[in-house]
Amino acid sequence: MFRTIQCSLMILGLAGVFATAGCISSTPPAPTDEHGHDHDHEEEAHIHGPHNGPVFKLKGEEELYAEWLKEGESGLVTIYIVDHEGKQEVPVVADKVTITITTKKPEGDEITPYELLAVNPTEGDMPKASRFELTDKTLETSLSALAPNAIEAKLTATLNGKPYEAAIERDDHH
Repeated sequence: MFRTIQCSLMILGLAGVFATAGCISSTPPAPTDEHGHDHDHEEEAHIHGPHNGPVFKLKGEEELYAEWLKEGESGLVTIYIVDHEGKQEVPVVADKVTITITTKKPEGDEITPYELLAVNPTEGDMPKASRFELTDKTLETSLSALAPNAIEAKLTATLNGKPYEAAIERDDHH
């Protein structure tokens, strides 16, 4: 009788091992940061630039990235053109970049463009800059309230003579 119980337990144990084998995943769980945020997103979505702002890739011919910052009290909004690692500013030939805010409404979208002008451009025939700014409390408030299908932002620019664009997404990591 003891042998029958022993064999039954062994069979049940092996059945349990085989039953759970299909449940084991070889895919590691999404990494989390020190704040417990799930980071199963595109890597550059969470790179922060030299000024600690979020960095995003610009869609265009060359590999360029932008960092964005906003100051709540003053309404200052700054865009920096940065390298692919988000560590250094990259001067480009441009006199401005444009952020277009689209506010979704039942009666029709409200679209408002904001031009951020180059700060401290170099001298010469083709001046370069890596920083673009505008002080506008409405723009800053809109960027703080970004939400898909409600308030959306898009950056467009002609950099080094070529068109670039990218969606600006809310950064909840700060």
